[in-house]
Amino acid sequence: MAIDSATTAAAATTSTTAATSRNSTTIAGTFDTFMKLLTTQLQHQDPTAPTDSNQFTQQLVAFAGVQQQTQTNDNLTKILASLQTNQVGAASSFIGTDIQAPGDAGSLSSGIAHFGYSLPAEASEANVTIRNSSGDIVFQGTGSTKSGNNFVAWDGKNSLTGESEPDGIYKINIKATDANGDELTATPFITGTVTSAEISDGAVMLNIGSLQIPQSNVTSVGNIGSSSTQVQG
Repeated sequence: MAIDSATTAAAATTSTTAATSRNSTTIAGTFDTFMKLLTTQLQHQDPTAPTDSNQFTQQLVAFAGVQQQTQTNDNLTKILASLQTNQVGAASSFIGTDIQAPGDAGSLSSGIAHFGYSLPAEASEANVTIRNSSGDIVFQGTGSTKSGNNFVAWDGKNSLTGESEPDGIYKINIKATDANGDELTATPFITGTVTSAEISDGAVMLNIGSLQIPQSNVTSVGNIGSSSTQVQG
């Protein structure tokens, strides 16, 4: 359910509320009918062989329990509708912002894809490899070597053929070494600008192009545009 289709979400919530309301009305009508039948039966029962009062009590308790459960469902539906409204507001606030989240994927869209990786110390060399969804290498080059977070901008050009790769999801791998030639652990992370958002199974999902990220996975929000370094093949 995309944020652009929030009206659809509202309609679905309204439909659920209406259905619950109809159920409540049905239960209430059935209970009223039961009470009329009970009263009529009491009025016309044989005084010499009265109906067991325990049966009436059990039936009354059963109906009362159903009514109570229906009222509880009504309240839960109202709470759910309120939470969904809050989630839509939370999701829409991310659109147009830059985020970071764990992962090694990036979305290539309109000739640009953003990736990120963190280095525990300054590296002397950082070799970047980008693969497509089939696992084929589409780019090999060098990236930033500074300690901490490094942001990568890839123009979608295949470093082997020079051709532009199609839009889609790509994955990055970094091999970094220090001045002594020892390997440094480079930790990749997802980064990019949120283009849309949606509610899925009650959770806020943020989309960077075709890449979808749970809002609960977001570790940072900020402007990465000026920090990205174009990787060189």
